[in-house]
Amino acid sequence: MPKKVSTMPAKKQQKKVPTVAKAETDTNWGKLTKSPAQSKKTTSKSCSLKYNNDADKFPYYDFPIRLEYKDGNDKKTCWFQCYDHYHKHITRYKVTDYVATTNDMALVG
Repeated sequence: MPKKVSTMPAKKQQKKVPTVAKAETDTNWGKLTKSPAQSKKTTSKSCSLKYNNDADKFPYYDFPIRLEYKDGNDKKTCWFQCYDHYHKHITRYKVTDYVATTNDMALVG
């Protein structure tokens, strides 16, 4: 009598995964969880603002912060809506020598 052919697909063999000792994973755990950004300590510098109520320097009512700095040979002037945008610009472009003024007394303190 001939053998019956099965209509079920053959089972796949599972790959063997090498086991790693617990002590080895514990020593590497710190390397896996810490990103390079976390390991470096950064000190945030406070960006100082000076009060100036000159109407010519602040032509835009909604932008109370003015930043002037030299980028190469160009003199740049920027206006910002809030302190966070101003601080982000300084840190992103690594501005070091600048003059920052505001016409809002609340931002100076």
